[in-house]
Amino acid sequence: MLKILLAILIIINLAVFVLLAVGVIASINAGGGNVLFPGLGLVVALPLVLALVFVIEMILIGVTLIVYRFIDKKL
Repeated sequence: MLKILLAILIIINLAVFVLLAVGVIASINAGGGNVLFPGLGLVVALPLVLALVFVIEMILIGVTLIVYRFIDKKL
């Protein structure tokens, strides 16, 4: 069960990393910009969104490492 959770966490980590990489590339090519959240009526600067996605990525990596170490101890 934990190995399935670990596989799902790794897939999520890769997906968030790809989003972060695409966001950084878009920021470099477009020179910054804003992100519009239509349902909320909110406009947020792209560097803030990239910083938040980076924090989320670090938290996900930490959780993945904790699950991996827990699985490694059980074996």
